[in-house]
Amino acid sequence: MIAFAGELAMARYPEVHGVLEAAKVSKGRPLVLDLSAAVHVDPMVAGEIVLFVRRSLRYGATVAIVPPPHPNEWLTHAASIRDAHFRETREEALALVTPAGRFSGGG
Repeated sequence: MIAFAGELAMARYPEVHGVLEAAKVSKGRPLVLDLSAAVHVDPMVAGEIVLFVRRSLRYGATVAIVPPPHPNEWLTHAASIRDAHFRETREEALALVTPAGRFSGGG
């Protein structure tokens, strides 16, 4: 699971990019991207997230996204990530990608 919190302004772009690069998805691996604690997502940062999700989907990953409370248009209307599964909570997202009984909690 990848989770970002707080202000995702341009100053945090290198951090976001680094985390996403480190989390490159192997074929078919499920992924949860939790942005529920992000208070603002700069359009450039949102674009980086969209590219990561699109690349993950191309590799056959099941991607569940918990959007921020005030979603950025890039994250909610990007046609290239329409196959991602948007969920209201982290628990719902984890339930989608985790076989029953195999998640032990944590973050």
